[in-house]
Amino acid sequence: GGGRGVPVPIPGPRPGPRPQPAAAAAAKANLPGLKEVEDLLNKVFPYADTNKDGFVDRKELGAFFFKTSRRKELTKRKAQNMADEFFTMASLQNVKMTDKGISKKDWVNYQTEQFRRVALVTPPEETRKELAKAVQTYKRMLKDLTEGKERKEEPKKDKGDAGKQVKGDAKSKTSGKDAASAGSKPAKDDVKKGEKKKVKRKMWLPLESDPNLVNNYMRKLGVDTNKFEFHDIFGLTPDGTMHIPTPILAVMLLFPITEASEKARVEEEKKIAESKAKAPEGVYHVTQTVGNACGTIAVLHAVLNNMDRLKPKEGKFFSKFLEETKTMTSKERAKALGESKDLEVEHEVVAKAGKTKANAKEFANLHFIAFIKKNDVLYEMDGRKSMPISHGKTSGASFLEDAFKQVKKYMAYAPKDRRFNVIVLAPKANNQPAAWGGGAGGGGGAPSGGAPDEAAQKERIASLAAMGIPEEAARVALTQTNWSANRAVEFYFANMMG
Repeated sequence: GGGRGVPVPIPGPRPGPRPQPAAAAAAKANLPGLKEVEDLLNKVFPYADTNKDGFVDRKELGAFFFKTSRRKELTKRKAQNMADEFFTMASLQNVKMTDKGISKKDWVNYQTEQFRRVALVTPPEETRKELAKAVQTYKRMLKDLTEGKERKEEPKKDKGDAGKQVKGDAKSKTSGKDAASAGSKPAKDDVKKGEKKKVKRKMWLPLESDPNLVNNYMRKLGVDTNKFEFHDIFGLTPDGTMHIPTPILAVMLLFPITEASEKARVEEEKKIAESKAKAPEGVYHVTQTVGNACGTIAVLHAVLNNMDRLKPKEGKFFSKFLEETKTMTSKERAKALGESKDLEVEHEVVAKAGKTKANAKEFANLHFIAFIKKNDVLYEMDGRKSMPISHGKTSGASFLEDAFKQVKKYMAYAPKDRRFNVIVLAPKANNQPAAWGGGAGGGGGAPSGGAPDEAAQKERIASLAAMGIPEEAARVALTQTNWSANRAVEFYFANMMG
């Protein structure tokens, strides 16, 4: 896992679910400390702009990161890597760049904007803590710079340096055979450190829980999204899913990993080990070994356990990967997934297309899992667990309700956290207009592309109004976004405020 906080001095967006109504309200609220961060960034900029041309380029930024850091382990090379990452992430967010680098105005705007993005998916108290931490760090940085206390690179010590530091007969202690062997043979601890570096975990960019992105990803990998696609939901209630056609094939949950959820996972794995339980037959499961691959693995679990309905195209990734790995164990499939260059490329493309332009290290505490129905059993499919987890009998009619019961358990682990998101895999909406109420058992909706009934409209307008959005503005935003509450919130804050 990685740190939850915003990295300083390059605050970045916290990737995660697209803003939910409650989360977006936090973005609208005033962020105490943000103005102070902005003022400090303006004061710090001239120290990074060593060319004094009003811009900071990659080389200047790398040098700035190095000299302002108090972390001894941050070498010049690592500092330059940080600078390169800063420019990459800024470019992905369409920050204006010139041959000279980034201007002072864009430098400040980009970094303060990241805190606004954080506020969309983070509890207010967490955002306040991160802002306070940033203020403290920038103040310390500015103090060191104004007092000339910037960090200098320490010279590398060699055997000669070590000998000079020892008084008296230091030379006799490092001379002859011992000195020769010390210079040519690595110490035991050094070998261990080297070995750890060789098995460094592979990391991908994280995915956003955005059905449009996930559908595009599925299509590239072989699923005909004119027939089946992922849908947003409005809540874990019948009203919140009334627009979803049936049958629902899978549920994908994005949730924050917490101490409570980890404790439950460890206890569950312990019970599996003690009972010597075997993985259920006919359920396709992949273990996660690649960092931030959980989104891809959740999609794999959703698709490869519904091949009879989805029927991915021959020769495309899903069909080929299933054929190559169907007789493998979960761990062997994980190895095959990690070695698939085609999948890694497609994953990166869709990850970079996300609105949050995710930084992999900052996404490590959010995790995707899937729920599927197989042989009339509800299974939880998690790459961080050794096998599919059975949650008992289910049916086509009760699958969604049964899956949502498990979703609520995860929500109970972090009741104040808003970084939950759920999308469901089902037929494309315009393929089944009866699901909106034209046939038996339906009611209360409208076909895809149209407005829901008057009661549903009022409910969605009220939900946005409860966040402080004027009712008329809420109605406009909803009509502009096909009555999607989630997208309406985004539309309002992006286009109608101010």
